[in-house]
Amino acid sequence: MKAPDLPNGISLSPDGYVAFSGKSGRTLLLGLLLRAKFARPLERHAVLNGWMTRLAKDLSADWPTQNAEDGKWGVDFRDEVAACILQDAKEGSLPWWTMTEDERIGFIRDTAFAPHSVSKFDAEEIVLAVQDEVLRAERLVNAVAKATGK
Repeated sequence: MKAPDLPNGISLSPDGYVAFSGKSGRTLLLGLLLRAKFARPLERHAVLNGWMTRLAKDLSADWPTQNAEDGKWGVDFRDEVAACILQDAKEGSLPWWTMTEDERIGFIRDTAFAPHSVSKFDAEEIVLAVQDEVLRAERLVNAVAKATGK
């Protein structure tokens, strides 16, 4: 099989490995990572993935950051990020219930939205949204228990 014509910075080895190098390769890889993290609907395994976050931060280190605090962050992902966190927390793959509030805020700011930044206020809103969802579930369980006498 003939290798496809690839742009500079992207190469395909005979054993199937794709390598990204130089600015064009870095740009393409960062674009793929950002699309995996932030394309709707959000994929929770990408949004909450630590190694993808670290790689995206490294690749974008020299570039301007979209920052919620300076008004450049134009998309509201708060509800969707809260849903991702709640789902992973329910499954036990995210130690959300053992985190302090500061750790939760840090996780949202440093992992869920990275390599972009998000304001502390927005991170706190996400923490509250997760807590509200848990309280709603508790109220529903209590209402059913009361209605059925159990």
